[in-house]
Amino acid sequence: MPKKIIIITISFILTVFLLINIAGIFIYNKGLKVLPSNMPVFLNLKEFSRFNELLWISETGNTAMKITPVNQYKYFLNIYFNRGSMENYQKMPDKNGWRIANQAAKLIIINSENQNKTSMIDWHFDGYTVFIWVSKNISADKCLNIIADKSYFGNGYYGIQKAAAGYFGKKAEDLSDDEIIYLLTVFSNPILYDPVRQPGNFKRKFDSIRKTLQNEIFLN
Repeated sequence: MPKKIIIITISFILTVFLLINIAGIFIYNKGLKVLPSNMPVFLNLKEFSRFNELLWISETGNTAMKITPVNQYKYFLNIYFNRGSMENYQKMPDKNGWRIANQAAKLIIINSENQNKTSMIDWHFDGYTVFIWVSKNISADKCLNIIADKSYFGNGYYGIQKAAAGYFGKKAEDLSDDEIIYLLTVFSNPILYDPVRQPGNFKRKFDSIRKTLQNEIFLN
C-alpha cells in the first residue's frame, strides 16, 4: 500500500476518533443538565437495609454491594455493535451492579424538574449519561435507597413504604423476607407479575427470586 494512502487512512481514523470524543463530551455534559437541583435529597433518602440487601443479591447474585464504574466507550460499543451479547447480559447476574445503577438513574431523571420531555432521542442519551454518572458517583446503597423510595410496586403504590402498607398493612421496616420477595417480584414487572391478574407468572418469578436468595444467604 502506498505510503500516502497509509497516512491518509491513519489521519482519517484519528479524525473520526477525535470527533467521536468531542461528540461524547458534548452529549455527556448536556445529559448531566437533567440532574435535579435537589440531588442531595436523593442522596439522603431513608435506608431500608433488608430490602436493599435482598434486591441487590437478587440482581447481582453476590453480597458485595459495589457498583463498577462504567467505561462509557466500552459500554456504548457493546450496546450498538453487539446487541445479542447485551440481550444475553440482561438475563445474567448483574455482577457489576449496572442494572441497579441504571434503574436509579432512570428514577432520578423521571423525578427531576430538568428532564427533557420533548425528544425521545434526548431521553435516550440523557439516560445513558446519567447512568454512567451514577455508576461513578453514587454508592450502591444510595442507589438502592433511591430505588426503594421512588419505584413503582404495582396497584398505584410508589415507594416501598406505601407498597408495604398497601399490600401487608405494615411499615417497610417490619416486612418479613417473604414479604420483601413479594414486593421484589412485583417490582421487577408490575404488569407481568401482578399477583392478582397474573398469579401463575407471579408464582414462578417469586420462586425464582427466592431460590436465588436461598443460594446466597439464609432467609428468615
